Amino acid sequence: LELDGTLGGSTPVVANAPVCGDAFRWHVDGDPLLAPSSPFVDLHGRYANRSPGKPRLVSCLVYLNSEWRAAEWGAGTAFRDPPTGAELRVLPRPGRVVLMDQDVQHSVTAPTEAAGPGRPRYSLVWKL
Repeated sequence: LELDGTLGGSTPVVANAPVCGDAFRWHVDGDPLLAPSSPFVDLHGRYANRSPGKPRLVSCLVYLNSEWRAAEWGAGTAFRDPPTGAELRVLPRPGRVVLMDQDVQHSVTAPTEAAGPGRPRYSLVWKL
């Protein structure tokens, strides 16, 4: 789900392989308040994520590279607090897992030039 409420082609599993020079937008993986009509919405309605008694939408991000020099090569995942604009970055490490609510604004960041053009940072995201 895009921040403007349009469906951005969301799928339950997404693979990422950013390389130096790639650009990415801030987005949320899903927001039950903005969900399009579906059997899920018919059953649960539209609601704020984390509402008591309602399904919680969570994404599981796994970094897959067997080697990644994050201090040199970057390519973390950036998270943003919309009211304050404050950002937090989680740097990739081999096998690191990040669990997040799907309505948290975040963005993939591309590897630095030090990583070189042929070194993608691999990850998988499961939308649970």
